[in-house]
Amino acid sequence: MPTVLLLRMDYRRRPSPILVVLGLLFSCSNGGDDGGGIPLASYGSRMMDANCALMVRCGFYPNQEACEAVGAPAPMSVVIPMVNAGKIRYDPIAAVACLDEVNARDCSVEAFLVPTGPSQTCQGAFTGTLSDGAECVLDEECVSKLCSSSIAHACSGTCINLTPVALGESCASPYTVCTDGYCNSQSVCVAKAGPGEACASTEGCVAGLSCLASTTGVAVCQAMVPRPAEGEVCNPTSSSCYGINDYCDASSGTCVPMVASGGSCADGEMCAWYAVCDSQTLTCVSEILPGQVCVADQSPGCMGYGHMTCLNGKCAVAPASIVCP
Repeated sequence: MPTVLLLRMDYRRRPSPILVVLGLLFSCSNGGDDGGGIPLASYGSRMMDANCALMVRCGFYPNQEACEAVGAPAPMSVVIPMVNAGKIRYDPIAAVACLDEVNARDCSVEAFLVPTGPSQTCQGAFTGTLSDGAECVLDEECVSKLCSSSIAHACSGTCINLTPVALGESCASPYTVCTDGYCNSQSVCVAKAGPGEACASTEGCVAGLSCLASTTGVAVCQAMVPRPAEGEVCNPTSSSCYGINDYCDASSGTCVPMVASGGSCADGEMCAWYAVCDSQTLTCVSEILPGQVCVADQSPGCMGYGHMTCLNGKCAVAPASIVCP
């Protein structure tokens, strides 16, 4: 299973706390340097450095140190034995391409709206060797790149392939894929809508279109208007800015950078992702790092987008509650 960073996000203004996945897979195999590739032993730390640089660049953490203190490192203690056992092959050169892709990411909202898992580039660093029906824990062990394990790194499953489903048939099973169209909210494969046709989500629109409100009040598939860049005019009630680290300032009507910790604020939408607006001082206050004193259910909370919590008066990793089927 891919390791993920959980980010709060919204399509218009300051995100509501919904979870969006930025997937960064970890690699594996009997890899050494192999002509300039990334050795397996250093892959986890290299990917952590690159990912944290991206998170700092885009305003999710105040600095590299904070990100590394909060972030989850690559589970190399799980991956390396699987590489040594021949369950996963590692391509050190493909790992470089994956790392380069992370380093090249910009801070656009779209760049963070990754619907599922890693990119094709990062998938190229992994080749599973296990056939369908073999016992597995990680997707990367399987030739099909799909393990039925429900909890990564903890519970075992079997390697499987997605079952193709035709239009009009049920796609309720988590291991089905529509041969055409998409799986709608009623778990039925249906055709995607074209320009001007009614829709319930962008997934239900043909490629290149988004599901947006129309002048009639009904959502239809249509081309999305480009988001305004920093310094450009925006609508604070209905539009978001191009950069995930910008917001639409109501006073100027333009996209401006989110306010860092210690800066003045009028509400939480102005503060950087790692900070909240103190209603008493109207100042952006940083969330709390691991090991620092906190008060449960009181703002500011613990930094870490969901996997940190206040335990016994200090921020710490939230305890896992794993029950294997």
